[in-house]
Amino acid sequence: EVACSIGSDVPFFLRGGTAIGTGRGEVLTFPGDLEDYSVDLCFPGIGVSTPLAYTLLGRSADGHELGNKEVEKLLSALRERDLTLIGRLSKNDFEGPVFAMFPEIGRAYDKFKEKREAIATRMTGSGSTLFSLFEGTKGEYRFITSTDG
Repeated sequence: EVACSIGSDVPFFLRGGTAIGTGRGEVLTFPGDLEDYSVDLCFPGIGVSTPLAYTLLGRSADGHELGNKEVEKLLSALRERDLTLIGRLSKNDFEGPVFAMFPEIGRAYDKFKEKREAIATRMTGSGSTLFSLFEGTKGEYRFITSTDG
């Protein structure tokens, strides 16, 4: 509770590892390390204020959250390597409103996604770092300096 009062993502940073966050990101489910996946990360060079992102989300949220059953399906899909289901269930409600307010982030996302054959490409949290999830490379993280790479 103390960690959540500091910030919604603080509980994750205190524990680390692989987690799925729901709610404001403070409700964490830990599926265990998923070492058979790798991640590309790219910072598009533009920061997004978290309070602004939440304001934007409040104006345009579609009202759909991943329910417990969907989270369980996503965890199961990750463990069972159901790549189609992982891609379908991966979502971030912040993307629409943040991309609308910052079209350059949306363009960076489109370019980043276009250059990769990933299981899923998403924006992290309230933005603006982008990630792509891949199968097959043991727990590797790559930091991409340009959406062209």
